[in-house]
Amino acid sequence: MGELLLAPMLILWPLVLVIAIVWIILPFAIFGTKPILREIAKQLSEINHIMAVQRGHPDTHFQCPYCREPVRNDAIKCKHCLSAVTAPPLSPEEPRKRIFGRK
Repeated sequence: MGELLLAPMLILWPLVLVIAIVWIILPFAIFGTKPILREIAKQLSEINHIMAVQRGHPDTHFQCPYCREPVRNDAIKCKHCLSAVTAPPLSPEEPRKRIFGRK
């Protein structure tokens, strides 16, 4: 009885394996991978931008008052909205921190 089930199983397993592989690969072959990879790269770029803005750079950047994007402290114009900006005034402790390297 065992030999009767062995022959169909030897034929069925490779067939199931081939169908599974084709089921996974076929959409990529039909639709291509470039649009999918482009969409993933776009989403990653947006996520990285959002995280960078949220994280901010308090020592070297300040927020543009017009577009709310990070701008370097020594910038004259915002590179995002091209508005003229000035750095926020330094606190009384800021020059001492810069000179002596304290935080």
